[in-house]
Amino acid sequence: MNSVAMLLTASLLLWGGGDDDKKKPVRGTAVYQRHEQADVSAYRDRVDFTMPEPKAPAPLIVPVQVPAGKSVAPYFKGGARVYVDADPRLEQLVTRHTQLNQKIEKIQGFRVQVYVGNDRDAANAARQSLLSLYTDSPSYVDFVTPNYTVKTGDFPERERAAEFCRLVRQTFPGAVVVPDQVVVRRISPGSDGNRP
Repeated sequence: MNSVAMLLTASLLLWGGGDDDKKKPVRGTAVYQRHEQADVSAYRDRVDFTMPEPKAPAPLIVPVQVPAGKSVAPYFKGGARVYVDADPRLEQLVTRHTQLNQKIEKIQGFRVQVYVGNDRDAANAARQSLLSLYTDSPSYVDFVTPNYTVKTGDFPERERAAEFCRLVRQTFPGAVVVPDQVVVRRISPGSDGNRP
């Protein structure tokens, strides 16, 4: 009997029975108020911060009032310049962003698919026909078992691919626009950037 009593006592202590004085204080009681009003500043980190003084005040530039509908171009003739007060690291970030974008060779875009089949000679004939009819548009032959696909164009937008697809359907009635990884076209300065 003694072992049964010890077992019950041990289980009550393990499952939280008996120790009522260790429970959290109930909201609204005096014990709760004492816990809420305790000074804990000794436990907080202390950080002293002083605002740095500006080195020199920025010169005051009075903006020119430009009437509505009038161009601001005449105000910048004769060597007038605009100065931007910015962190010099911003220029480094823009340069790095430009360099990284120059390395991108393919993006998600659209092509016009003109042939799908398992005949390699027919696929090459379709590609040669595309190259002779549309000299400005690159053509590609891909093989994914068991079919060859012939696609043309590198279009970042579906609308441009759809326009070109309508043109290609005159020769290839089964032409459709399909999503694909397309080659990024670098536009040289002075060109209008339009190409089928």
